[in-house]
Amino acid sequence: MTTTRSRVIRCVVAALICGLPSAACTGGGSSEKTSSPKEKVGQFVVIAGGGYNMKPEQTDRPTEAQFNSPNMLAVSPDGTIYIGEPFRRTIYRLPPSGPISIAVDKNTMFQEPGKSHMAPLGQPVGIATDAQGNLFIADEERQTIREVTADGKRLTIAGADPKSVDIAHGKNDIREGDGRPATEVRLGDPISIAVTPDHKKIYVAVKAEGDRSIVRDVEISGAIRTIAGKVGGTNTNPIRQATKSTDVSIRLSTSLAIGADGHLLILGQQLLRLNGTELEPLPGTAPLEALSQKLNNPASRIVSAGNYGYIVRMNASLYRMTKDGHISLIATLPPCYGMPKSGDYGDIVLHNSVIYMTNAECRTVARLRIS
Repeated sequence: MTTTRSRVIRCVVAALICGLPSAACTGGGSSEKTSSPKEKVGQFVVIAGGGYNMKPEQTDRPTEAQFNSPNMLAVSPDGTIYIGEPFRRTIYRLPPSGPISIAVDKNTMFQEPGKSHMAPLGQPVGIATDAQGNLFIADEERQTIREVTADGKRLTIAGADPKSVDIAHGKNDIREGDGRPATEVRLGDPISIAVTPDHKKIYVAVKAEGDRSIVRDVEISGAIRTIAGKVGGTNTNPIRQATKSTDVSIRLSTSLAIGADGHLLILGQQLLRLNGTELEPLPGTAPLEALSQKLNNPASRIVSAGNYGYIVRMNASLYRMTKDGHISLIATLPPCYGMPKSGDYGDIVLHNSVIYMTNAECRTVARLRIS
């Protein structure tokens, strides 16, 4: 344990080096179940990271931790925050009170279905949780979806070694294998993952070709199928009316989210909703496209906020998009200096009227009250 005085001195030194506000050095340092009443709506508060020379698992104060480039987030129902570090191949656990610990890293082994051996985690690119507190991980390197159950089991629930999958089941076309057990087919390189609260469906966006992606789902039965996105062809124009989901080209980096009504939201070139077998543009997608073009900055992350509408991230800024298409700026992360730009500011997640947001450039995790 370090003394309060030494903690503050160390944090101030880190702030001077990293360009972070030294006021954060005297903050509480835990994630807390709810925001402090003193926190203002629309004001970012750093809850983890920004420290210097202390790995996250080496300190009992989250704001002393030095992350590398955190850009994945998930929050379980009890308020536990999961923070993904792709370069360290590590996912950290930050409980409502207490220090940061390692939940999963490159040394964590996962059971392979039908095999006696276990396989390590590769390169995580997306994480999600369900209502039971199970953690799901999209592993780009090994083209799999991993699950860490609430009772500690470590499973592979989708994806097989691409080298072991024959041509008939997906070596040339990642859509092949639809209807087969998800652990017997090639998943493809995942981009984003979303899980319904009841765990009945796991959605994963997968790279297809160029700047296009497709969306696949893994059902509770274990079967996988492609539900949206088109491979091949030249039609890449935005859709303006409901269209068969597999006839739509989904362009640009794809973010998935579960809407308040249970429908899957797909954010790429535009914001779409999966309604049965059709993709339909949401009412606010045209204003969102216009704002993206004006700022020359495509929206990168989306969360559904129920009656509050939708919250979209564009680099360091958060925007609220109402269901009738009105867009307004919520807040912008303050700049940090002395850190290399990563090109990806990271993830956002909503929990109990609080937005949690990673800042890969400043190497921090912040929270912001929206009401």
